[in-house]
Amino acid sequence: AAGIASSRWIVDCAIAEFQINRPHLQLVYLPHLDYSLQRLGPDHPSIVDEVRAIDREVGRLLAFAKVQGAAVMLLSEYGIEAVEQSVSINRVLRTEGWLQVRQSLSWELLDPGASAAFAVADHQVAHVYVKQAQDIP
Repeated sequence: AAGIASSRWIVDCAIAEFQINRPHLQLVYLPHLDYSLQRLGPDHPSIVDEVRAIDREVGRLLAFAKVQGAAVMLLSEYGIEAVEQSVSINRVLRTEGWLQVRQSLSWELLDPGASAAFAVADHQVAHVYVKQAQDIP
């Protein structure tokens, strides 16, 4: 898994790109906290140090931008909350016979065409696709 080194490298590249090309708009994504928060959760004791580590990298980028006279907009795309219980929706759909899989080499793959329903989950949101409208309760 990538650690702070990935975000540090991204900051280095963003600074170099700005120095070389002076773009009118530069979008920079620093993923470090995503990895730690998703893997460990927001209440893990190491998160304070992880926040400090990414704060140093953001600070380097902001200091550079200030010297360059660049305007900065700093955003966070989402927050992460502790989870006490999760729902493995595709496992439920498979148990109920709605989701189908196929064998590929040594593992199973979702077979969306053969499935009556399946979910595509990203963090705490799932989009559930149901093949036949009459199957939606």
